[in-house]
Amino acid sequence: MKLLTHVVLVMILVASALIGGVFFASDYLLIQNLKNTEYNAVTESCNLVNHTIQREIDTLGVTGRDWAMWDDTYFFVQNRDQAYIDSNLVNETYINAGLDCFLILNSTGMPVYGRIFDHENQTAVQIPESFLTRIEESLAAQRSDTVEGIIVFPEGPMIVVAEPVLRSTGEGPSVGTLIMGRYIDDDLR
Repeated sequence: MKLLTHVVLVMILVASALIGGVFFASDYLLIQNLKNTEYNAVTESCNLVNHTIQREIDTLGVTGRDWAMWDDTYFFVQNRDQAYIDSNLVNETYINAGLDCFLILNSTGMPVYGRIFDHENQTAVQIPESFLTRIEESLAAQRSDTVEGIIVFPEGPMIVVAEPVLRSTGEGPSVGTLIMGRYIDDDLR
């Protein structure tokens, strides 16, 4: 009986060791697999976010260049003709272009026109002084006429592009800077 008891105990120990080994090995492999899967999913999500933001920067850059390199804008900076605002800077402009901010500075950096569009109320409102200050600080840190990037405001991060205001031919001298912005929010897809 003693031999049988020893054999049974050894078999139980061996079986327990095998089951424990399989359990810990599979647990380790499963955890590693889950970590790799999670890492890949996070990396893919980050790449998608980066791609989406870069696409929006590029799209807004094209729109900004179109507006900045236009004789109507060039002359508006010089003469501030209300007809330019009435015919071009209507609510539909903000809605169709997905704009949250439209700002034109003259060559000395003073605002010629500036509005933030409230999409909820469908109205363009005056840009707050704190907003202007933050944009001016960000532009001053750049060494280029054309600036594209993200500025963080209390209301949230905004994709911002700044382009020199030139004639439709692309010739200067620049009479100012046109700035467009779009908040990074749930509507950005």
